[in-house]
Amino acid sequence: MARILLPVLFLILILSLPAQASSEGVKVLLDGKALDLEPPALLADGYVLVPVKPFLEALGGAVAGEGQGGDFIGRWRDKEVVISLDCGAPAGEGGHGEVYVPGLALVGSIYVPLHQLAEALGGNLTWDFASRTVFWDTEAPQNRPAAGEGEKVSINTAPLEKLQEVLGLEENLARAIVEHRESKEGPFRKIEDLLQVPGIDERVFAALKDRVTVIYEERGMASWYGSQFKGRRTASGEIYKQDELTAAHPELPFGTYVRVYCPATGRETVVRINDRGPFVPGRIIDLSRGAADAIGLRPYGVAEVIIQVMGEQPD
Repeated sequence: MARILLPVLFLILILSLPAQASSEGVKVLLDGKALDLEPPALLADGYVLVPVKPFLEALGGAVAGEGQGGDFIGRWRDKEVVISLDCGAPAGEGGHGEVYVPGLALVGSIYVPLHQLAEALGGNLTWDFASRTVFWDTEAPQNRPAAGEGEKVSINTAPLEKLQEVLGLEENLARAIVEHRESKEGPFRKIEDLLQVPGIDERVFAALKDRVTVIYEERGMASWYGSQFKGRRTASGEIYKQDELTAAHPELPFGTYVRVYCPATGRETVVRINDRGPFVPGRIIDLSRGAADAIGLRPYGVAEVIIQVMGEQPD
């Protein structure tokens, strides 16, 4: 029987729980069936917490009793769940088959974050901020993508509803993102700009950063530079190679991919930012000779372009 160790580690959460925990509106659906847990599930500091004993019983398992050192032992299918009250146990440490997750003792029950319990036991877990509902499909493969999982959302172009549906954001937070990108501070130019949005702290940002992209458009004049800079180091430290599809931009992070469209020629290309410039007022990008040829810019020298920032991936 596989053993899973769940130590109680959230001391900070315990201290702040009375002000931040709430059971109002938190729903738990197990294999499509709503659970009526007593004591109820809690939402604390962004985590859905469930009481282990009634939850295991809802799964068809049980709490078998106490183990050594006051640990609580539960069983479900071929797995043994050990909820340790050793607050000094380091997270992530354990032998084969043992998993450490945070938890807490509250109102006479032992609570653990549901996503950690689901990860240890298997299945597929999704959390919908909009409806404050958590769904756990115990029969689903653990690595099966959930609805919207794997889909990246552009925080500069996605409508309010998509920010809620795909990212699982509450309406007020999704609305704050839309208001920020449409304000004088917008659009977002890098993912880290999300931290400027009221309500998005380091914890929320960590949950969102791998699920969003930053795409925005800018219109202005483009120039190009060629053989006189061949072999020199760019601002990123790379050697300038005039035939590669690269470009200089005043502030975009190195490695950012940008789609460049030239209305005068009707041609476009994708370049990677690896240098700084241009340093002439009114110009927004300085292309390598190869990039300039790709969009037909060279005969013009300088021409108007529309650039679309695509993030750290070309597609």
